[in-house]
Amino acid sequence: MISRLEAAQARAQLYDLIRFRLTAGGYLEVETPALVPMPGMEPHITAFESDYRPELGATAARKLYLHTSPEYAMKRLLGNGFGSVFQICKVFRNGEVAQGHNPEFTMLEFYRSPGTVSELMDDLEELIRRAGAQLGCRTAGLDLAGPF
Repeated sequence: MISRLEAAQARAQLYDLIRFRLTAGGYLEVETPALVPMPGMEPHITAFESDYRPELGATAARKLYLHTSPEYAMKRLLGNGFGSVFQICKVFRNGEVAQGHNPEFTMLEFYRSPGTVSELMDDLEELIRRAGAQLGCRTAGLDLAGPF
């Protein structure tokens, strides 16, 4: 079992690797809002609600939501000509608490434009292979050679 410090160091190394590989491959790292006016449209994913209460009469009070994924905001960037983009961010899903689920977790979301599904999968497989090599993944029965 690794310590919390070792886990934090491994996570930092993984983020560095992801950023290096994707930016070297022509991807731009973006940051989109985590608090959004409309939650995602997935029927089985519930967003956390937040009440926005403006001070000093700035704007009207309204409901806002913590995003369940940066997908919609990132696809708007693609539609505005950003090209290949990626984001490492916290996402929130209300009600998802179990051994394999947590209501807050970190997600890597990336889109390749222009590009094909095969090229996107090649990028992902290479990223996973390099991450496994750098972090010393030696899990029995886990073959990172691909194709996945």
